[in-house]
Amino acid sequence: MDANQLEQINEIIKKSLPAQVGEVLRETLAQGEKNAKLVKEQESLINNFKEALVKYEKDVIELEAKIKDEDELVQREIALVEGIRELEIDRLKYQLESEKSKSEFVVSVTMGLVRNSEYRKKIFDTEITNGLPMLDANGTAHYPMPTSKSHTSEESIL
Repeated sequence: MDANQLEQINEIIKKSLPAQVGEVLRETLAQGEKNAKLVKEQESLINNFKEALVKYEKDVIELEAKIKDEDELVQREIALVEGIRELEIDRLKYQLESEKSKSEFVVSVTMGLVRNSEYRKKIFDTEITNGLPMLDANGTAHYPMPTSKSHTSEESIL
């Protein structure tokens, strides 16, 4: 209601109703006018809240989609890291096998050289003659001393 209509209603009330009833009715109409204005303000706020709520719901849906994508990326990253670690482990295994093969080769070459060559050892035998002195060409007596007899024994290590 606009101010002109309100004034007309107030004039009619003054003419047709007693003053006391008119005053109560006038206060009631004024309160109704305030309430109507308050209701319009509240409706406006409610509409604003509804619009904000719709916007926030869209934002929530977008964020949930981003979180899902983020989770998928994290899972893919975890799988990639595990794959890289497995590749590194495989590389280290092959490197270990290669080094083991090299060391076995060196050992086999070394052992082959030792096996193919003959093992020689010198044996020193002490030989004592009968213990009687011997005379040399000058007539000097020589007493027997332990002598060593050297000979070579060849054995294979196999």
